[in-house]
Amino acid sequence: MHDPRATTLLARVRPFIQQSGRVYTETRLDSEMFKAVGDALRTPGKIAVENELDSAHLAKLKAQLVARKIDPGMTGTLASWATNVVLMYAPDTRPTHIIDMQIATEAVADKKQYAGLESVQTALAVFQGVPEPRQILMLKDLLDHPRGPDTQEPLAARYFTDTLPAGFLQQLTDYPSTLPPQDLAWFKDYYYRVLLDQRTAGFYRGLDQPLQHGGCFVAVGIGHLAGEHGLIALLRHAGYQVTPQSLN
Repeated sequence: MHDPRATTLLARVRPFIQQSGRVYTETRLDSEMFKAVGDALRTPGKIAVENELDSAHLAKLKAQLVARKIDPGMTGTLASWATNVVLMYAPDTRPTHIIDMQIATEAVADKKQYAGLESVQTALAVFQGVPEPRQILMLKDLLDHPRGPDTQEPLAARYFTDTLPAGFLQQLTDYPSTLPPQDLAWFKDYYYRVLLDQRTAGFYRGLDQPLQHGGCFVAVGIGHLAGEHGLIALLRHAGYQVTPQSLN
């Protein structure tokens, strides 16, 4: 994604971080987290992704890995769920383009109390929880319909409106797909029920004590904010006053 509003921590946001005593992202981004993710990416050779794909899809995968500056030889050790996560990001995505990374860097530099709302193990379990046959179906679909700026920019444009348009959450899974209808329905249900709603409820529980003390800066993805099960609705239902800030 090339929109600088989506890849750069906006100047108007920085004062909120500076004024906060505690900063939270979905998971704490540190060396321990990256090591845990790196260890989880690898799987025994017999169930590595290269043994799960036909030759045509394997060739496509190696090309996608090269485009992301990842050694194509890793297909012999990569797990299918990890490969899916990699392919969900456009090839030119860099760690410095991820807002969470920029927030974490500023929080640590300013000596803030910095933590994650969930453990890395909890986050990984969500992706690892998809049955292997469906992981392979998703992988083939991602290879046949690669994610790139052209699929992400329209979503960003809708995000940077002062009021999110109706049906915004449903648009998060509005990508080209050739998955069989029953499998596409299963993935969409898993995405909204587990990846979003279940994790959002966990974030909300984790914020109970910090919010009572005040002085917190919290950063989560838009999917965890919007909708009837999102953090905004949960906080308002609990009696908190939630005031939107313009990003334009």
